[in-house]
Amino acid sequence: MSRGDAAPGVPRARGRQGAPAPRRGLVIAGYGTASAAARERDLEPFARAVEGAWRRAHPGCGAAAVEAYVSDPVRAKLARGGVSALSVDDALAGLHAQGCTEVDIATSLIVAGESFARLAEAACRWAPRFERLHLARPLLDGPRDARVLAAALADRCEACAGRVVVCIAHGAAGAGERAYALLGEALAGLGRADVLFGQMHGAPGLDEVLAQVAAGAPSVRSALLVPVMVACGAHAAREIAGADEVSWASRLRAAGIEVAVARAGLGSMSAVQRLAVEHLLG
Repeated sequence: MSRGDAAPGVPRARGRQGAPAPRRGLVIAGYGTASAAARERDLEPFARAVEGAWRRAHPGCGAAAVEAYVSDPVRAKLARGGVSALSVDDALAGLHAQGCTEVDIATSLIVAGESFARLAEAACRWAPRFERLHLARPLLDGPRDARVLAAALADRCEACAGRVVVCIAHGAAGAGERAYALLGEALAGLGRADVLFGQMHGAPGLDEVLAQVAAGAPSVRSALLVPVMVACGAHAAREIAGADEVSWASRLRAAGIEVAVARAGLGSMSAVQRLAVEHLLG
């Protein structure tokens, strides 16, 4: 898919017309989203920043760059709407067909969970076909990453009297669970009692966060819910901000708390973009 063929924010080939055959290629891989607004707002700025830094690090190499989605359901949903999105295998196959011998894979995946494992498996399948294939670490890969992300989240949300900021991650098992625990610790270490951390599928969950909010009553009157997700698409809208009675927003409102939800994902944040670049080029 060329730049001219794609709608804004849709995974597309990012090479330059008239450039010589590339020797080095880049895949920018993430979970993906079916939301056009989230792609344009969150994923496209992330991809531009990562690609730009990568090209500056490898000037004059005639490089090709492509975006790819790890999620089969997201790609299938896009396909039903007439939008083509590359899988990681498709992206690597395309670079190989173009003659690339060295490939870097950047990622917007936050932790080394199930999606990152699938990405790593694809990288392993294709590694023998290239002279060099480098897979960057996920965004949240250690204590320093946790401190950087915590500070970025706090900077985005100023302290307001009577309001708590609830940073809500997806949750993961294994190494991903430990990484999210580091983020929770880093947020707690900021010294801001108004910043709370929860996970949709992990601990602390919604019930624990509700208990923390209740403990701050009656001084806590409102909550800003901040999804800790690179792109805030349907998942965030449904489980965090949905109108049904079990969403985070509905449960907090039922407890008498006024609720607002941040719509921008992590992908639009320069600190997160820099973190991805560091993991790719460091």
